[in-house]
Amino acid sequence: MTGSGWTRSTSRRSTGPRDVPAALAWVMHGLPPHAVRRIPGGPALRDVGGHLVRRFARAERRTFRYVAPAATA
Repeated sequence: MTGSGWTRSTSRRSTGPRDVPAALAWVMHGLPPHAVRRIPGGPALRDVGGHLVRRFARAERRTFRYVAPAATA
């Protein structure tokens, strides 16, 4: 696909309120605890995000269960 074709295909889709839970879970999944406390939106958003992260992490484990974990040095 050319660059202009990619731009046309991605510019048609707009993000909306339905995309927020998935994005919040994805972002919070990789954050350390001190960064989670700094998320704007107050405790309610952090609580909802915490529930979504657990669900997201479970889905990630299920999706990548056959992939060997990366070796750490």
